Amino acid sequence: MNLYLVTIIIFAIFLVAIGYFIGKHVHGAADFFVGDRSFSWFLLFITLIAANIGAGSTVGVTGLAYKFGASSWWWIGCSGLGSLILAYVIGPKVWKIAKEYNLFTMGDYLDFRYARAFRAITSSMMAVGTLALFSGQLIGIAWILNVVAGIDKLYGIIIGAIVVTIYFSAGGIRSAAVVNILEVAVILAGFIIATPYALSYVGGFSGLQAAVAQNMGNTAKTAKFFAWDGMGYTTIIGYFLMLTPAFCISPGLVGKVYAAKDERAVKVGTLLNGIVQLLFAFLPMLIGMCAFAAFPHLANQELALPTAMKNMMPFGIAALALSAIFAAEVSTADTVLYMLATSISKDLYKTFFNKTASDAQLLTFSRKVTVVC
Repeated sequence: MNLYLVTIIIFAIFLVAIGYFIGKHVHGAADFFVGDRSFSWFLLFITLIAANIGAGSTVGVTGLAYKFGASSWWWIGCSGLGSLILAYVIGPKVWKIAKEYNLFTMGDYLDFRYARAFRAITSSMMAVGTLALFSGQLIGIAWILNVVAGIDKLYGIIIGAIVVTIYFSAGGIRSAAVVNILEVAVILAGFIIATPYALSYVGGFSGLQAAVAQNMGNTAKTAKFFAWDGMGYTTIIGYFLMLTPAFCISPGLVGKVYAAKDERAVKVGTLLNGIVQLLFAFLPMLIGMCAFAAFPHLANQELALPTAMKNMMPFGIAALALSAIFAAEVSTADTVLYMLATSISKDLYKTFFNKTASDAQLLTFSRKVTVVC
C-alpha cells in the first residue's frame, strides 16, 4: 500500500479516536454547542485557527501563488485582518450578550437582536449554503487523497466525510476543539518544515527567481509574479471586501467565540488567531511559487500544493506535509459541519418544530442531524 496513504490513514484514526473519546464525556446541548463556555484563550485560539487554515488557505492559496506569485498573500492576509476586527470589535460584544442571555448560535443572536422571522430566513438560507460549502471541503480532501494515493474522488469524499462526521457528532465543538489541537500542531509543523525544503529544491530565493524568469520568458511578467500587487488592485480590493467581513461575522467563528470562558479569552485567543493567519500566509505563498518554478506545466493549479509536497522533499517530511494538508481540510470541514448542524438543530428544529425539546433531546437530535448532513 502507498506509504503516504498509510500515514494519512493512521493520522485519521487518531483524530477519530480522540474525538470519540471526548464525545463520551459530552452530555448536554450546551457542551455540544458552546463547550459549556469554558474555553481558555489557548483552546479558543486552536479551534479558530483550525477553522481558518483550511482548503482556501492551503490548497487554494498555493494554487493562487502558482499562478499569480507573491500577491496570493492577500487571500489569507485579508482573512487575518477580519480576525483582528473580530478580536477587539465584534467578538467581546457578542460574547457578553451570548453569556448573559444563554445564546448558542448566531441564529439565537439574530432572534434576540432583530426578530424570529429574520432568524428563520437566515438560518434556512445558511443551512442550504453551508451544505454546499461542506461538500466543497470534502472535495478538497478527495483531491489530496487522489494525488497522494490515486484514490478515486468518490471514495476520497467518503473517507473525509466519515472521519469528520464521527468525531464531530460524538461531542460537537468540544470534540472538535480537542481534535483541532493535534490538527493545528501537524498543520503548522508540516508547513513550517516543508517551506524551506521547497525553497531548497529550487536553489533558494535566487534559484526561485531564475527559474520563474526562465518559465515566464518575459521580464515584465516575472516582476509582476514577485510583486505584492501582481494580481491587480481590483482583485485585492475584492478579497478585502469579501473576506475581511466574512471573518468578522461568520456564524461558525462567532459560535466558537461563544465558547470562551471570559472576555480576556475572547480577545487573546482571537487576536493570536489573526496574527498567526497573517504570518502563515507566507508559507503556502512560497510553496506555490516554488511549485511553479519546478513544475510550470501542471494541468490544474489546485494540485500545486500536494504535487510540491510529494515531489520536492524527502519521504518523512513529505508525509508530514501531506498530513498537514489533510488536517487543514478536515479541521475546516468540522467547522462547516458545526455551522450546518447548529443551524438545523437549534435555529430551526428547536425554535420552530419542537419548542419543548429537552436538553437531552436537542443533543440527540444534533448528533443525528450531523450524521444525516
